[in-house]
Amino acid sequence: MQFNLDTRGLICPMPLLKLKMLLKQCQQGDSITQLITDPTSVKDIPAWLEKKGHKIQIKQEIDSVFVFHITIF
Repeated sequence: MQFNLDTRGLICPMPLLKLKMLLKQCQQGDSITQLITDPTSVKDIPAWLEKKGHKIQIKQEIDSVFVFHITIF
């Protein structure tokens, strides 16, 4: 299943907390597209996901919005 998480305008730690809440609904193989504008979260979220065993497949920046495409493992 594909989930979208818009955390634009939120500052750390809210983008990570919102991601953690959404992950509770996910199953292995699901994916999340998260939009982020907070530069601290852009560093924290990939580190946390790697520690938890999930993977960011694509990380891009479009008009000052960071877009993470995350696969749940």
